[in-house]
This record gives sequence, C-alpha cells and structure tokens, in this order.
Amino acid sequence: MTRRAPADSLAALFLRPTAWQLAIAGFFVFAIIGQSALATVTDHRSYLFEGNLDDSGPDNQDLNATGTASYTAGQSGGQAILFDGNTSQEGLTGTALNAVGGSTAEGMQMWVFPANGADFNSTRQQIVYDTQNAGGPAISADGKWIMANDFHTEVGGIVDVVPGQWHHVMQHIYVDGTFGAPVAVSGGGNGFTSVLFVNGVAVAANNDSEASSPTDDNRTGALVVGAAEVPDTNASFTSIGDFFDGAVDNLEMYTDSNASFYLITNDTTDLVMSDNEYIDAQILAGTGGHTLELGDITIDGNVDQDDIDAFKAGWLSEKILVGAHNSVYVGDWETYQNGDLNLDGRVNLEDAYLLHLGLVAAAAAAEGSATATSIPEPATLATFLLGVIGLAAAGMRRRRG
Repeated sequence: MTRRAPADSLAALFLRPTAWQLAIAGFFVFAIIGQSALATVTDHRSYLFEGNLDDSGPDNQDLNATGTASYTAGQSGGQAILFDGNTSQEGLTGTALNAVGGSTAEGMQMWVFPANGADFNSTRQQIVYDTQNAGGPAISADGKWIMANDFHTEVGGIVDVVPGQWHHVMQHIYVDGTFGAPVAVSGGGNGFTSVLFVNGVAVAANNDSEASSPTDDNRTGALVVGAAEVPDTNASFTSIGDFFDGAVDNLEMYTDSNASFYLITNDTTDLVMSDNEYIDAQILAGTGGHTLELGDITIDGNVDQDDIDAFKAGWLSEKILVGAHNSVYVGDWETYQNGDLNLDGRVNLEDAYLLHLGLVAAAAAAEGSATATSIPEPATLATFLLGVIGLAAAGMRRRRG
C-alpha cells in the first residue's frame, strides 16, 4: 500500500526543511553546480578533418580511408569530411574505442550535415559506428534520428532529421545509478543507458546490459565513420555498409570512468558548463558569458520571476523514451528549460526545492543592490506549490470519497 504525506507536511518540507532534507538538497546543488565539466571525462580521440584523417587526441589513432577521402566546408570554418552515400567514398575505418564495461562509460560528439540527396528518406545511413556494443548515431530509412547500440540498430525513430543543415550530435552511454543517468519507468535498469542527443535534446535512449564480444556475428569490431560495419565471413576484413550521405566535423570520443559527465553544470574557473558543446555554447550566449546560476531555468543570467513562470508552465512535465527493452525517464536541454533542474526527466518537488534555493541565493546576492527589487521572494514559489499540493490533496480526498 502506498502512503502519501499530508498536504501540510509536504508544505513544511518545502518551507521548513530539516537537516537531512537540506543534505539531500545539498547533494543536488553540488551535483548540478559544484562539479567541473570534463573533470574526469577523458578525451581519447579528436578528429578535426582539416584535410586529413589524423587523431589529434592522446590516443593517436588515425583513421584510414577505404575509398577516396574528400572534404568540404566545416561547421564553423575549416573543413569537414564528406561522404556521398556510396562506395566511391565509402567510409573511414580505425581502431575502436569501445570502452563500455564495469563502471566505465563512454561517448562521442560531432557536427553532422545530412545531405538532402537520393539516399535521404530511402535508405538507412550510419554516421559513426564504434562496434556493435557502443554503436553510434544513424538516420533511418524514413528520415528519423536513430541509434545503434548493444546489437540493436533501430533505437529511436521518433524525431525527424532536417537535411541540409548542421546539427550537433552526441551519444553518451551512462552507467545506471550515476548522476544524470536515465531511470527506468518501472523495474530496475539493466546496467547502462545510451542516449542520443541532437542539439542537446534527447531523441533516443536504450537501457541495456553489457554487450557481448564486438566481433560476434562475423565482424572485426572496428570503428567506422560514414558507415557501419556489416557481417563478413572473412573475419580479418572489415566490411561496411549503410553508407552516410553528408558531412561530419569535429568528431570527439571520450571515456567516463568516474561518472563525471554532466549535461548541465557550472564551473567558475573556465566557464565550461556542459560536456555537450552545443549546450555549453547556448548557456554562454544566454548568460552573457557568465556561469549558470542554480534556478536559472530561462538561461538569461538571472534567477527571477521569469524562472518561476517557466517552472509553473513545466510543472509535472516529463520525458520518457522507449528503448529495446524498457522505457526510461531522460533529462536533457529541453527538460531543463521546463524546470527539470536535477535532470531526471521529471519536473516535481525536488526541482521546486532547488529553484527555491536559487531564489534565496539570488535574493541574498542582490541584497542592497539596484537589482534587488527584481528578485521575487521565495514565498512566491511557495505559494504556487502550496496551491498545487492543496489541489492534489483535494483530489485524493475525492477519490477516497
């Protein structure tokens, strides 16, 4: 039998927190704004594609062209690697990173320009493929963002790809139970959750177990860019297919052995507030180059009435994505701007308390300054929550009646 706290005790939790409640809130604050981005995420590969296939990262694992390497204008100047979707420029191969296992996670991010050619909306296109285990981002035959992961090739397929423009694409594989990791809607997790982000928004997620050998099913277990490895009875040869038509720029690959990946965080030292380069740039632009304050839902450099209004508009919203085995709650750039301050994919009382702390901090910082009058009292948010709690309590009484 599920027990629910009375409305007045829930209000007391928010307005008069106990020591242990403050400790819990402190954990969320530390996790969101007290960690340095890229603190222990280890960059291994960096492929800039500036007229070559060199790895400028510490691994020094250069790529090899299986056809003719061609280049085009990059996302922000410079060059990008170009693929034409067929065997004349059939992809790049190299040594796989494939580090997922135990408590180690991994990820990749890049800029992707899907071409609006004959292959779009007609054939499956793999953009990057780090063995069957980690997989990587792809485009479905009907023009949707999808992901290969843990021997599954069609995870996602709900968000349209817009061809003819650059997109920031990131795949991060979380270890279950670490901060920010998606949580199964029902039951326990399977060990790892791979999430595909496009411009900071989660478009696919797969909660799965540690995969089998990457060389299963007649594959060599290679890293492929611009295509996917496909089965071949010649185990010494990397055979590829699902060719990509478009361009890739600034491909980075990393491992995360200490659960240090943060989609949104705060670092007052070097102003890195996200391990996702797209989100980091958006935060810096929105805050005018300042750090992101706790509770700044609108990303404008202030914690004020606008954030309360945004929180109220997003109250009780959630994001659920369906993977190969189950459904998970996923936090992302979109849910954060709905008020999901702890990035668990849901906007609820935990986020409300974090916003409350942000309002208190903003009011204290502005005390005695010319901007002090623009900071609403935390009681404004408390009034809203008391109303919500009251409505919930009334609903429970009606159901009991």
